[in-house]
Amino acid sequence: MTQPTIVDLDADPFEGAEKAATPEFQQAIGLLFVVSGAAEATLALEVLRMMSHPNKLTLTATPLVCGMELKVKLGMIRTYAAMHGLDAKEISALTDDIRTAFGRRNEFAHSVVKPQTDPKSVLVQSLKFDARGQIPNPQRHTAFQIRGYARAIHSSVRALHDRLTQIGYRKSTELL
Repeated sequence: MTQPTIVDLDADPFEGAEKAATPEFQQAIGLLFVVSGAAEATLALEVLRMMSHPNKLTLTATPLVCGMELKVKLGMIRTYAAMHGLDAKEISALTDDIRTAFGRRNEFAHSVVKPQTDPKSVLVQSLKFDARGQIPNPQRHTAFQIRGYARAIHSSVRALHDRLTQIGYRKSTELL
């Protein structure tokens, strides 16, 4: 099997990239990263919220969770859920949805995004080897799909937040 051409190492990677990525794609990819950043900050607050339950929290605990990797935050949420006697399957399903939603964001963050002359799509080339020891073929994404990935991140984090509130954790406005 011939490996796909990933990057021309002799070419300037920025030359023409802004022109090739239409404003629609720039907006969609920007939205994906703005939403994912806000979602990660929200997850840090969810950890703090669970950590302090049933008391109010103070900002002194913030450095413990800000900057934590997503998988660590999700693990802490599952751990606190178990400590508080919550339904482990339900919380795991919610955190799995979040992890899956962030997977698409990670494709864009940790791969090579190749704008195309076709303004309707971009190619995303992963540099991770697959199970066969091959670099996978690039995946084509539309701006509509990318906006959908941002919506999936938002809705999955929102579902966790709403469920924790419904269970009885203090609302985020009551935390400080």
